[in-house]
Amino acid sequence: MLLSSNSSGQCLAIIAILWLDACAGSAPPLPLDTTSINSLNKVTLEAFSNEDASLNCDNIDTERRNLTEKMNDATSRIETNRGRDQAVIYFTGALGAPFIANSNDAERQQIASLYQRQDKLIKLASVKNCATNK
Repeated sequence: MLLSSNSSGQCLAIIAILWLDACAGSAPPLPLDTTSINSLNKVTLEAFSNEDASLNCDNIDTERRNLTEKMNDATSRIETNRGRDQAVIYFTGALGAPFIANSNDAERQQIASLYQRQDKLIKLASVKNCATNK
């Protein structure tokens, strides 16, 4: 029995929703509020490792610039992969989705860890009263 156009449209809609849902990642949890005026979670130097606590403002700024460069490189790799992934989908249709679904996981994980380090350095710079350049 052939599907009616209404049924096939519904099937395509369900497939599209499931495909998009498979591609969506969950958002990371929000960090504790440590910077607002009425924050209950104040950061002190004791919250950092001895190695981080020994960094001076220039060291913090240099590391932050290096992290930004690494984040930009990882983002660039994701953008490059996006073109390749779009070509795979174009030529294979939805059948190619499983092959590209996780193609940028390493870069995304790297960016997430770099952002965590960047956030830690921003807090450390705040505790040390460093001038902000960003």
